[in-house]
Amino acid sequence: MCALENPKINDNLARPGRGHVTAVVTVLLVAGFLRFATLDSYPLPIHQDELSDIYDGYSLATTGADRWGESWPILVRGMGPGDYHPGMYAYCAAVSTKLLGFSVWAGRLPAAIAGMLTVLLVYLTARRLLSPNASLIALLLVAFSPIHVLYSRQAHQGVCMVPFVAILSLYLMIRLLESLRESNALRRSVGWAIVCGLIVGLSTNAYAAMRLIAPLLAIMIACAVFLSEGIGRKKWKSTAAVIAVLILFTTIGAGPQLYAALSQPEHFFARSSATTYALSNGPTWWMRTLTANFWRELNPHYLFLSFGEYRILSIARLSVIELPFLYVGLIATIVLAIRRRSMTLALVPMAVLICLLPSMVTRGGPSPMRSSGVWAIYPIASALGISMVGTLLVTMFASLRSRRVRNLAMGGICTAVVICGVSNTHRYLGDKKLHGPAAQHNLVMIGEALAKENLNDYERIYIDADGMFGYLYAAAFSGITPSEFQHLPRTGTLRGLGWDDFDTLGPFHFTTQAQARIDRRKARTTGKWLLVRYDDAQIETQELVSEHIAQGGS
Repeated sequence: MCALENPKINDNLARPGRGHVTAVVTVLLVAGFLRFATLDSYPLPIHQDELSDIYDGYSLATTGADRWGESWPILVRGMGPGDYHPGMYAYCAAVSTKLLGFSVWAGRLPAAIAGMLTVLLVYLTARRLLSPNASLIALLLVAFSPIHVLYSRQAHQGVCMVPFVAILSLYLMIRLLESLRESNALRRSVGWAIVCGLIVGLSTNAYAAMRLIAPLLAIMIACAVFLSEGIGRKKWKSTAAVIAVLILFTTIGAGPQLYAALSQPEHFFARSSATTYALSNGPTWWMRTLTANFWRELNPHYLFLSFGEYRILSIARLSVIELPFLYVGLIATIVLAIRRRSMTLALVPMAVLICLLPSMVTRGGPSPMRSSGVWAIYPIASALGISMVGTLLVTMFASLRSRRVRNLAMGGICTAVVICGVSNTHRYLGDKKLHGPAAQHNLVMIGEALAKENLNDYERIYIDADGMFGYLYAAAFSGITPSEFQHLPRTGTLRGLGWDDFDTLGPFHFTTQAQARIDRRKARTTGKWLLVRYDDAQIETQELVSEHIAQGGS
């Protein structure tokens, strides 16, 4: 079957030819290069949320506690008491940091690995649903996806872990439903149910949005099993057994987050309560808002045409070549699932809707971070759309029925996807403004400048730079170890969302150059003070001398 023929569920997967295997391996190698090469430079180091989890991973690896001193936390504190979130990425960073030491590259490595696994899983999932050539197109689309490439290069649990657990969950659900169609395969079905339930449950530890997505995915697969195995085939015993196993192991996987919800409700609900629309708005308001937000999430300009318009850790979403085909594919999955009574194909649009929900029910959307799971599912829908349009053209024009013509068309499609991907990469690399619009590289540079100084020589170190959470950058990049950080004295207040706003952290003082000079002028100590400031893309360091001391006062 070629990609331009009518796709169908593969009851028996055909063994791919040597050319297909070669193409898949080649695309995977290119995808790996796009996700691992110069990982510590593109995007610029480093967004505060990335650094928070990386430094917590460093702390877990060296002290067994996060940087605030909480031993093996389920929820990590992040940027303050209003920023508690699941700690999966911090634990992943703990492994890479333990092996490679603290660095941006080591901290981002788990994200790149999750990104590559996502690429592979998109292909494997597409192979269960589409023809070999259509699955190759899906692989190409995700390999060169502008948003997925960038999200695979950032140590933020919301953008690298969610696509991975979303596509892994979808793949396992499809394998579970396939096993149920086999005769005398209940033991195998129970095995898939165990793995599927555990993964879906564990995914709640990846990011706050997964607390909503994971239960809905579990309900979706339970309903699919009930409809296909129970109502469809009247096998009620196997249906009950599989659903019971799903519920049990999903609960086990979600156990840490369930425990956190009961034992630390004020921390568990801290972020969601600040960003989610109020339930008291009423059903009419909610229906109107959800409908409007759904269409907002599928807006063509937002998805395909806004390259360079920064939105939540991304500078683009999908490749423009997907523009007509994503919508065709999403509609086709619904139509074909109904016509063929295919529960496996129906999982695709349902998974898309579920992954969009966190962005739909929160303020400030559309949010590519809160809906990040869809970036691993859209390539499958787009590949199906391309396949459906090709099928229509083959039906309409007899000249296209030639295998040679169809192979040329397939080659043209793949070439177009590659050209689009190369163009997006070139545009990104060619514009320095796109390398890190949310990265606070000035704070990284200040921290690296401090690392060259002997900090023990200074009584106070003043830092004058724009940015958020400068204390964390100063500590992380100047060489302050997590065990030292945990014991450093600090003063400050909380911002409106419950974020820390420190004035001091140990020897570091975060204020303006003018205030630093005023403090030095008033001081009567003989200790050395250092001022570090970022100005005109340069770091300036100078010692501050007390006027009182300079004049010989006692």
